[in-house]
Amino acid sequence: MECKLNRIHAELKRQSNWGKDILKIDTGNEETEKIMDQLKKKLTFKKEQLQQLVDLVSNFKNLEQQILKLKYIDGMTLEGIGTKLNYSTHYIKVKHAEIMRRIKFAERLKVRG
Repeated sequence: MECKLNRIHAELKRQSNWGKDILKIDTGNEETEKIMDQLKKKLTFKKEQLQQLVDLVSNFKNLEQQILKLKYIDGMTLEGIGTKLNYSTHYIKVKHAEIMRRIKFAERLKVRG
């Protein structure tokens, strides 16, 4: 999300260099400040989620770690992961389902205390 915001900011800056006022933001505007605060909170939350995901993925090793990283961090499909790692799509789907069952089982144990 931060990368997306940076790209948008860079694009707006680039376009403003053309002399075009595509987007005008009144930084003193209360509504604008409210929106910016909400976006900052959302960005902070997303960063925390991403860090939790990275921490979770790091608990796995080898192929399982690669599958989780490619799927949830890099955003690839299971089919794409199979192609990239030279495994059949079916094998990757079965392996992914197994990993998810283990994660859900661990979450249930954590909730029980």
